[in-house]
Amino acid sequence: MKRLPGRTIKISSWGVAQGKSSRLYALRVPESAGAASFLTIWASVKVASEGRKPMAKQRGLRGCALAGVVVLLIAGSVAPTAADPEPEPTPSDGLVVQEYKEGEPGPSTVALAQQKGIPIEEAVKRYEWQTPFSQAVSAVEEAMPDAYASSEITGHFTASVKFAGDVPAGAAEYFKAIPEHVDVELIGGAARALVPLRAEMEALFHKVNKDPGVEQALGWVDTDIGVIRIKVKLRVSTKSAQSDLRAKVAAYKADGSRTPVDLTFTDKSLGRT
Repeated sequence: MKRLPGRTIKISSWGVAQGKSSRLYALRVPESAGAASFLTIWASVKVASEGRKPMAKQRGLRGCALAGVVVLLIAGSVAPTAADPEPEPTPSDGLVVQEYKEGEPGPSTVALAQQKGIPIEEAVKRYEWQTPFSQAVSAVEEAMPDAYASSEITGHFTASVKFAGDVPAGAAEYFKAIPEHVDVELIGGAARALVPLRAEMEALFHKVNKDPGVEQALGWVDTDIGVIRIKVKLRVSTKSAQSDLRAKVAAYKADGSRTPVDLTFTDKSLGRT
C-alpha cells in the first residue's frame, strides 16, 4: 500500500467488488405537500461514466450523469428524450427556491443531515467530498481511457478506483483534492478498461435493439471480468426465436472480437432503471 504525503490514497492489489457510484440530487417540492423544501435522492447505481445515462427508445436516445462500473442501455418506449427540456423552477410555480452561498453546505447536504439526524458538520464530512471525487474520476477516465475501469464509493469516507492492468503512473495525482479524512484506494487488475468495452457493447446493443423480434433490451458491461451482458424481451418468446437471436448476436459482434457476450431472455418488462 502506498500513501501520498498529506493524503490517504492507497494503491494495492486487485480485489473483487461490484462497481457502484453514488450521487446526490436535491429536488424542489411544493411546501404545501408538507415535505421538506428539498428532498434528497441517494442513488447507488451501476452505470458508467460522467455524462452517460440509461438509454431508451422512444423518439431518440439520450445520455445521463452517473458513474460506475456498469453502463446500462435500455430499449423500449418508456423514457423521455433530450428534446424535452425541464424548465427552471420559480416561486410562481409553487416551489421553494432556496439560495445558498458558495462554501456553505449544499441543500442536499442539509437535507441529509435532517433526514439522518446528524449535525450538518458531520453531513459535510460524509458527503461533500463525493463531488470532487466524481470530478476526479471523470478526469481520469478522459485522460486514461485505456486504463480506467470503474469507481465505487464504499463508505462514508472510503472509495476505490479500478484500472485494467497496473495502476497507471500519475493516477493518484487526480485525487489530491480529496479531503484528507477520505481514503481513496487505487486498484489494478480489472479485466478490461471501461471506454473500449463500453464502445463495443453499445455497437452490439444497437444492432440487437434494431432486430424486429426484440421488444425491449438492456445492455451493460462488467469491467471486472470483461463481459458484455444483454438482456432481451422478445415480442414472441420461443426457443426457436431465442436461438435465432443468439446466432445473430454472434454475427453482430465486431470482427475479431473475443469479448464474451452473456445474452439472457426475460418475459418481464425491462422498464426503466
